Amino acid sequence: MLPISLVLMTVMRMPLDPIPANHVVISEVLVSPSSTQDYFVELYNPTGTAKTLSLFQLQTPLISLLIPDGTAIEPYSFLLLGQVSDNWPSAWVQPDLWYEDMGIRVNSGVRLVNTQNQAVDTVGWGAAPLGFYETTPVTSPNTGQSLERKSGLVHNENEGNGRDTDNNSLDIIKRDIPQPQNTDSPPERPAAGAESAGWGMIKAIYAG
Repeated sequence: MLPISLVLMTVMRMPLDPIPANHVVISEVLVSPSSTQDYFVELYNPTGTAKTLSLFQLQTPLISLLIPDGTAIEPYSFLLLGQVSDNWPSAWVQPDLWYEDMGIRVNSGVRLVNTQNQAVDTVGWGAAPLGFYETTPVTSPNTGQSLERKSGLVHNENEGNGRDTDNNSLDIIKRDIPQPQNTDSPPERPAAGAESAGWGMIKAIYAG
């Protein structure tokens, strides 16, 4: 039997995808509604603890919308902000908060701002102005399409919308059929974040 003089195993670890965000994110936006739709912004809490939004603001380049005192989002749950209109589809859930004008336009963006006037999350599309997108805006959707945040590197409808690399072009996809969710919608828990994975190399040297 030939003896093994050396066996070497090397394991390399490399990043795959960030774990879900640790803050409330903008999870879906209807930018250019059809004649049977209207504007909305959906927020999502990808964490395991309730998050307060008391007196936060939802801002566009045109308007700032105050979120009422006492508002919070439960773990893995949603909050829906909608524009008052006769076009709100009966098949959609009702907004938790209504606003006369949400200030959403083409080539623009929306950001969630806390009580210290710090941006918690931002989504921009098309030729969004500075301060209303993260790194690179997502391309503008077609009429009737919404912009939805992914759950992870590969989007899974049942795992929420927690991906946040601070790059809108990587985190946001277009959705042909919008699906707004509100506080009564079922929670969606993100998958356990796989921050890294390994691969191995084994080299053996034999001596006679």
